[in-house]
Amino acid sequence: MARKSNINGTEATFSTASLPEHPGKEHVGGKLDSFNHKGPNGLHTCVTFEPLGRSFETLLQHPSLLQDEHHFTPTAYHPTVWSATLVRELCRQMILALDFLHSNRIMHRDIQPGNMLLALKSMTETEIQRSLWDVDNVPQDIKDRGSTIKHEVVNESLDPEWQMMNLRRSLFSLNMTVRLDGEPLHERDPKYTVGVIHLPDRLTFDPPAHPKCVLIDLGSSCRFEDYNDGQIPYPIDVRSPQIHLGLPYDEKADIWVLGVTLCRVVTLVPLIFADSTFGESDEEVKQETEDINLVSIIERVGPLTPDLQSYRPNRDKYINELGELLHPDPVDPEVTANGDMHHVIQLARPLDMSDREATIFESMIKDMLQYDPGKRPSTTELLQHP
Repeated sequence: MARKSNINGTEATFSTASLPEHPGKEHVGGKLDSFNHKGPNGLHTCVTFEPLGRSFETLLQHPSLLQDEHHFTPTAYHPTVWSATLVRELCRQMILALDFLHSNRIMHRDIQPGNMLLALKSMTETEIQRSLWDVDNVPQDIKDRGSTIKHEVVNESLDPEWQMMNLRRSLFSLNMTVRLDGEPLHERDPKYTVGVIHLPDRLTFDPPAHPKCVLIDLGSSCRFEDYNDGQIPYPIDVRSPQIHLGLPYDEKADIWVLGVTLCRVVTLVPLIFADSTFGESDEEVKQETEDINLVSIIERVGPLTPDLQSYRPNRDKYINELGELLHPDPVDPEVTANGDMHHVIQLARPLDMSDREATIFESMIKDMLQYDPGKRPSTTELLQHP
């Protein structure tokens, strides 16, 4: 949910339609339209977007979805599925998307695999209807449940066959409407609501694969001049050191977060592990957790710079005066000095990614994950990277 200080006032998100044309514009999922709906629990802002398919988070959490079109067997690391060519194109599209936003002085502030979606292949109206009406795999008890509650929730003024088919498809996300004030529903109030109904996106990764990636959820976005507004942006495991330390940040925080995210997209494994302090009231526990999160960053990126060390009162417990970990668990002797990002990329890269390609990719990610925000490349510079 967007805040009133965001780009378009009280809108749940802003429209990119009025922004200048740019190659990355098609890779940013701005709103198509919005309207207000008055329901039994108040006024709701509804926003419409283009239909989109699976998120990268879904693919990363369920690698078996990266399937061979003909055999449907898990092939997450198969070179003809999650290939170097494919991930290179996906990275290019996400950099283009962020370049579009940054060229308009807009920070995204919520870049993560869950907000990177694959565009749907075109579907005819008939195909959409068939997808919604497909109940061959619905268990009989669910069908029976649909028959039981039919007269309670179905609007009889509509075609009953369509209603029942749609209802059976939606039962797992069916919620009966309850007023928050405890009063009974008005006769005109909706008796139930239905959650998202997913259409099959019909996406496969067999070569030649040309997926289109779209960066969505601009609800936390802001103008460059408004970024230090008190909000703690980004998921915990992708935040830059400045945000972990509660320091001011700028648009280069987007660059750090994109670097962590692209590394995960290419390797299919997290680069940095972090624990959340959300809801924790014990200040000592919160500080200890933040120290652990910084240790995870140091393990991957390398020694913490002196300017950042000064903001951690407990730094002597886990780093020396050079910012190196006191108790590293290195894969290689050089890890203590340089971080083990190299090993993550080398071990988990796509099987058909050459040594040269892996070195180039590692070089780009290291540039994006520099501790000094001023040294991180701009999106324009990233697009010029080999």
